[in-house]
Amino acid sequence: MDDISSAWESPYREGEYTPFQSFAWNRLAAQIFAGREAPCVILAETSGGMAILPSAITGENSTLLGEELFDYRNILAVGDGEAAALAWKTLGEIGGGMEFTVKAVCESSLDHGFGLPLVPDPTAQIFLSEFFANAPKIRRRDPLSGRKHHRLERNLAKMKAAGCEMKIANGCDSRLVREILSLKAWQDDKSLFRDPVRIEMVFQMTEAAGNHCEIFALTHGSTIVGGLITFIDGQWRRLYTTYYDARWAKASPGVSLVNHVIGLSIEAGMDVDLMTGEHPYKQRFATSNEALFTLRTTASALRGINIDSAREVPVAA
Repeated sequence: MDDISSAWESPYREGEYTPFQSFAWNRLAAQIFAGREAPCVILAETSGGMAILPSAITGENSTLLGEELFDYRNILAVGDGEAAALAWKTLGEIGGGMEFTVKAVCESSLDHGFGLPLVPDPTAQIFLSEFFANAPKIRRRDPLSGRKHHRLERNLAKMKAAGCEMKIANGCDSRLVREILSLKAWQDDKSLFRDPVRIEMVFQMTEAAGNHCEIFALTHGSTIVGGLITFIDGQWRRLYTTYYDARWAKASPGVSLVNHVIGLSIEAGMDVDLMTGEHPYKQRFATSNEALFTLRTTASALRGINIDSAREVPVAA
């Protein structure tokens, strides 16, 4: 992958992508999850454009890199669509009898290889799209984004009066990142972070982000009462994961901390992405939602993609 790092930057810089499409995070995913998702990254170049398909092979199936930790998935593409079609067709040729499945695909990515521009027959559905989840957003320009949640503000004030302190760190604070994720893991038997490999992956993501990662921790002595890991992505603050100590549940420390950070972000002129996950508080805060999809197809269908058809249909940048 290192050999294509410079090529990766071109579509990433020109397109509307998130850090989940960055070279740094995809390289980390390829390395850290190699034992469960063998990386199979395809670079396709044509006279009309370029595409990078960050795929991975998982036993009898293929997917995109990131395991369960990437909230948004996408192929990176610039140009007329021919390169994206070639990348998908190549994956089909590699895939033999495999199926392809990927969750959390943004609707905006459909122009870059998931949708009908790659299909010669407009009635043919090579990809079966189904609703997966919402990605709730808060835009500072929306009048609702300025509304105050007074109860949550009072909760935070009460916790501070009880001796809680706010700590803000960047992504290089490895001890804090690992502690928040470990506490979150033991709070829920079904937590993704019961897996130490996933904790390592998120730690590496935060370290790679450095000052573009901000971690907020509400502490009481040596106890973390609430924690929030966020990533700064241009005008967006993306709220990646939260934690709260159940012993402080009456004060809603996790949601109160989220409310506080949303306020700080809006005051700084930033939009807020609450990320995926079906939590009632996200719907309460959000001013808009973005639909996400699960996409499924077969290697055989990918091999049948008509590259000439893709060349004829402009792909949105």
